[in-house]
Amino acid sequence: MYFEAVEIVDCFQETPLQASAACALFGRLWDLENFDAVLGSLGAAAARGAYARLGYFNAVNPLRVAWHRFELRLARADERRMVKVLLDLGGAEAGNSLTEGAGTQLSVVTLQGMRGHIADDRSRTELAALSYAHVGERGNVPAWRERAALLPQFLVGARPFPAERVLRIVRQYEELEAAGVLRGLRTAIDIGAEHTRLEAARAAAAAAAAASGRDAAAAAV
Repeated sequence: MYFEAVEIVDCFQETPLQASAACALFGRLWDLENFDAVLGSLGAAAARGAYARLGYFNAVNPLRVAWHRFELRLARADERRMVKVLLDLGGAEAGNSLTEGAGTQLSVVTLQGMRGHIADDRSRTELAALSYAHVGERGNVPAWRERAALLPQFLVGARPFPAERVLRIVRQYEELEAAGVLRGLRTAIDIGAEHTRLEAARAAAAAAAAASGRDAAAAAV
């Protein structure tokens, strides 16, 4: 499970070892849709190494795009495609979702002007460092249908990963947002733990209501 992988990676202090541990665990995770939690536990240099070795379309879960670091080199075809995915998603969602990250050589405005041809432009060699907003951050309102439609482009959306399990992430977000407890949750571990608490509270309330109903029925006899 992903939280066990996070604990393993945390055992390593040196950047190359952290990156190697994350890559070694990548092929051993049952719930790969939560691999972003492992990447999020890495330092910037270790995460950079892991993304370089794994590739963004293997490592990223588009349902939780905000949890990833994007340092995209336009000299690489798959990373140009990733820029296009981020630009398209940012255009489909409300809010100022896409902003520049540290060290970028191109602004979001410049990239938006290149949006129509950037995936096929082999002449570019710049670094596009980008940050995507979390739900509710900078006015972001997720377009879940558009995010789900991106899944077939990513490893997490391919077989043998069950679509129902992967898309459970959307239900967790929606239920936590409806309960008013979503904001401030920034990791898969936080989301999962809060959703588990929410489900436990609902189960306890349902059990209490059922017991109350039985008591009332018994009293009426």
